[in-house]
Amino acid sequence: MIFKQHNMLNSMTFIKLSNIIINSSKITSVRIFNNKYYINVLHTSVNGLYFGFFGNIGSSENRFEVCKEKDKDDYTIMTNWINKNTTSIF
Repeated sequence: MIFKQHNMLNSMTFIKLSNIIINSSKITSVRIFNNKYYINVLHTSVNGLYFGFFGNIGSSENRFEVCKEKDKDDYTIMTNWINKNTTSIF
């Protein structure tokens, strides 16, 4: 399922899979294989106390696997999302 949230500041689209809801604007890449997808999602964080120049702001990627055999419904949802939101260059 794909949900959209609208407000005055922004518009966000979420992809609901069986055990996670993903903000599609945070997806950095999707690796496509014959029977599975690897979804890379950007994760940002702020750590520490900020006095002057001390502290840490960072980002990393979380990877989720969606397999056609194990997660048939999730695989179908991601296939539909990919087809709707991408175009082929070939």
